[in-house]
Amino acid sequence: MDQNCDGLNDYDADLDGYVDEDYPGQEGGSAPNPGDCDDADETINPGATELCDGVDNDCSGVSDEPFGDTDADGWGNSCDNCPNDYNPGQEDADEDGIGDVCETCCIPPSVGDLDQGGGNLGFNYDGADLSAMINGLFIDPLNGWDGICLDEADVDFSSIRPVTDPMTVDGADLSELIDALFIAPTHYLKNCDGTDNW
Repeated sequence: MDQNCDGLNDYDADLDGYVDEDYPGQEGGSAPNPGDCDDADETINPGATELCDGVDNDCSGVSDEPFGDTDADGWGNSCDNCPNDYNPGQEDADEDGIGDVCETCCIPPSVGDLDQGGGNLGFNYDGADLSAMINGLFIDPLNGWDGICLDEADVDFSSIRPVTDPMTVDGADLSELIDALFIAPTHYLKNCDGTDNW
C-alpha cells in the first residue's frame, strides 16, 4: 500500500517488487508479489536465483539448496571452503580458500610427531618428539612451542583442529606420548583425523 502517495508500495523497502514477508496482504502497486525474506536487499526475494553463497537468495527457507550441503552448515558444497566439516562462519585465517576447520599441520599417519621428522611404521613419533613436548611444557613454556605443530602435540584431541592455543597441550598429552613410546608401544597414538591407529 502507498500511504505517502509517492507511487511506491510502503511495504517494499528495497523496491524489488516483493512485499516484506512480515506484512502479508499488503501486495499491490509497485510490489505485487509477497514473501520477501530480506526487505533490505533487493537481490533477495522469491524470484531471485539461488546462488552458492551461504544466503537464502530465493527465500525458500534454505540456503544453497541446489548445491548440496554435506556438512549441513548452510553453505553449498561447491562454495563451502571445507565441505565435509561444519563451519558456518567459513573462517579462513590464511585466506588460502581452505577453511581453518579442515586444515591441519599433522603429518600422517599419527599425531605425536612434534618435530615432524616423519616415519612410516604406523607411527611417526620418537624420543625427539618427547623432548620437544617436555621442553614446551616445562623448560621453555614461553617459546618452546614456536615452530611446533600443535595438532601433533595435542595427542589426546582435547581441542578442535587446528589447535592454536599451546595451553591445550598438557600433562595428559605427555602421559599418552610416554605410554605410546615406552609402556604400550603397540597402542599407537591416534591418526591425524582422531581415529584409532591400531
